[in-house]
Amino acid sequence: MTEISHFGRWPTVLPKTLADRAVRLALKVKNKKGVEGLGLVFVTEAKMKSLNKRYRGKSVPTDVLSFSPAEFPGMTKNKPGIGDIFICPIFVKRDSAKNGVPYPQQMLRVLVHGVLHLLGFDHATAKDEKTMFAKQEKIIKACGL
Repeated sequence: MTEISHFGRWPTVLPKTLADRAVRLALKVKNKKGVEGLGLVFVTEAKMKSLNKRYRGKSVPTDVLSFSPAEFPGMTKNKPGIGDIFICPIFVKRDSAKNGVPYPQQMLRVLVHGVLHLLGFDHATAKDEKTMFAKQEKIIKACGL
């Protein structure tokens, strides 16, 4: 069973049971059932902007960033894991309102998106984007949202 270690204030719109289910479903995409840990960090916009600038060279906040242990070692200290996902709830909330998507659904979407990145999926090309987003939406649907 994958243990999700979280840091920061857990957003009430994302029940932990739903987050656990989404992570398990995402890990099954690449048969990663034995993964022991995943760090989930909820941050402010200022912190997200700082991380985005430091690691991606973009001085703007974003909704989600994922880091493998090699990229950002030490966050998931209690168990070896696939990496850490940083989510900015206020950014996700604004983005969901702007796009007419329910906030809980968008929060789940960025979590799944982050896990898929840790599994090696990307959206650098149109083909890769189509593949990744299809998997992402399938998992969200399987979670009932």
